[in-house]
Amino acid sequence: LISYDPNYRNAMTPSYRTMLAAMVALANVVKVSDEDLQGLLPEMSTAQALAALHQWNPTARVLHTHGSAGATLWHEGVAVHCPAFAVEVVDTVGAGDASIAGLICSLMESEHADNAQHLRWSSACGAAACQARGPSPPSRVQVARLVQAE
Repeated sequence: LISYDPNYRNAMTPSYRTMLAAMVALANVVKVSDEDLQGLLPEMSTAQALAALHQWNPTARVLHTHGSAGATLWHEGVAVHCPAFAVEVVDTVGAGDASIAGLICSLMESEHADNAQHLRWSSACGAAACQARGPSPPSRVQVARLVQAE
């Protein structure tokens, strides 16, 4: 699987749009946060930005994270949402990376699961990463506990 997480930075000028479209077109999985969409495609609403990603690659899964409001997984025009897991947040560094890693892991290990199950595992990975300081990848046991608890 090819994943792409553009992580918007202020140094990304409008000329980055060509690279963004090319990378999205190559990816099986794209991860964007609300902040990424706002920065990468500032002239578009969230719905328009998501439509642009879908137009650049209609078959890619798009993991759209919303921080404390959870996450949405888009695939071929269908969206599933997972509320945020209730955890004590110590630090959010690495949460996005843990989420995309969790999604890829789920897709590879549980290929027959539905998108809601993939998203739940992904979201639990992101939440578990928030329970430690710094970029601290969660263990499979931590993630499984969250998934089973809710």
